[in-house]
Amino acid sequence: MAGLALGATALAKVALGSVEIEKISIGSTELWAASHPVSSMKMNRTTPQNLATQSVYEKIVNMVAVTGTHPATVIVDNELQADGDGTWDLAVAITHSNTSSGTGVRVSRKRLGEGGYTVLQTFSTSGTFHTSVSGTITGVAVLAGDLYRVEAMHANFSMRDITTTTLTATAV
Repeated sequence: MAGLALGATALAKVALGSVEIEKISIGSTELWAASHPVSSMKMNRTTPQNLATQSVYEKIVNMVAVTGTHPATVIVDNELQADGDGTWDLAVAITHSNTSSGTGVRVSRKRLGEGGYTVLQTFSTSGTFHTSVSGTITGVAVLAGDLYRVEAMHANFSMRDITTTTLTATAV
């Protein structure tokens, strides 16, 4: 889609009187669409999820929007869905029972219109006793409609409960 400009100045907003125009088209060809900045969002799970397979990353399900502090949160199939374009800092965290087995958490993204997920970053720990894994990914370029999900892994041979999960997307 081509940008709309007045001389050399790109237009970010178009209005007819006090009514903002969302898009300009000729027939079915869209010439310009208003951009919407991405909102901060947060989702979590506060009940345990038992990971079925040892040392295999699995999607965390039954995620809930934290709308009290992040009212713009949109969740689709247990994934944050970006509501605009911009940049996010993504903070992810899981907790689990005390273990020295390897555990990990990662954030994956699916771009609108693409078939698969891309792992943005993985955080893990092992060797010493621990009850959580967390990390932050800064400066993630976000497009409206992108999906972001949390996947976790636990290497314990018998007990693989993830007790809490949180993904916070802060617009920057």
